Amino acid sequence: MANSGNITQRADRWVVNLHINGKRRQLSAKTKAEAQQRLAEALQQPRISSAVVGPFTLHEALRKAIETEWDGSKADHRAALSMAEQILEFFGPSTPVVDITYADAERLIAWGKARNNKASTINNRLSRLRKLQEMALKFGGARDVPRLPKNLPLSNIQVQTFEPDQIKRVAACLYGRGKHDEARLFVFLTEMGCRFSEAMRLKGSSIDLHHKTVQFWKNVQDNKTGNRLLRLTPYALEMVEQQMPPLPSQKLWNLKYDTFYKLVVAAMNEVGVVMPRPIHTARHTCGSKLGIAGLGDFEIRDWLGHSSTQTTNRYVHLNPAALDRCWEVLAGSTK
Repeated sequence: MANSGNITQRADRWVVNLHINGKRRQLSAKTKAEAQQRLAEALQQPRISSAVVGPFTLHEALRKAIETEWDGSKADHRAALSMAEQILEFFGPSTPVVDITYADAERLIAWGKARNNKASTINNRLSRLRKLQEMALKFGGARDVPRLPKNLPLSNIQVQTFEPDQIKRVAACLYGRGKHDEARLFVFLTEMGCRFSEAMRLKGSSIDLHHKTVQFWKNVQDNKTGNRLLRLTPYALEMVEQQMPPLPSQKLWNLKYDTFYKLVVAAMNEVGVVMPRPIHTARHTCGSKLGIAGLGDFEIRDWLGHSSTQTTNRYVHLNPAALDRCWEVLAGSTK
């Protein structure tokens, strides 16, 4: 049977439709010119020849990665698996690994940027794609694979935080709009530094008003740390006391993230507070307070529930007095 093919245009890319050696294949291209070139190359010397036995798909690469490396026994394995599943969802699990080109990877990067992903998240996704390529090479699924773009440069922008006066103004605006639950939650997040999802899991039984503590529970042991028992700050205790449900089995808050986010942003706009990612900034605000006060990385890690001290380091370096203490120790040792 003669090899044949054509190109078609889709909303976000050009597609090369091939019929080679009795098998149907599809290749992606960013431009029409690139699609024409790939079609010509495929008909002259089909890229399918780079696979030893049939096309080695992304699904097969992920299966091999799970068998040999990402077995789920460690937190970083589960995080890697989640990223890899996003890649399969983006390109399609039946896409041959050798068909993911430089231009395709750039589309993946653009997709991440459109979702406001951080550079570190996009780089992590690229790293998982390279791992899938590695599986194809390691297990005979390809003799070579296309080169992928370099990682994006990471930003060293300082951690942004809410000032105490800004917190009070935003909360007062929410109270004024009759959004009492939202106001108390906003203050609680800045005080305790927990994740929104953790706050949504809190029940009456999670709070001990006598000992003034809160228990943050995990539904499953994922890539974050486990349960942690923390003392409530005075301001957080005040919010919790007003939010306690009638029954221990009932939740303190039952809010949707998108709705809460929009209400907080609207309140910020009304009182003149400008802050990107305000819900996550509430968590940064708590971490920054601890770092400026001179708390160590392990202490901050355990309070915020980070999986490692790498994430916590951003807060540790916010304490300028720590350098003064280093100087005092070193200067004293020369006497």
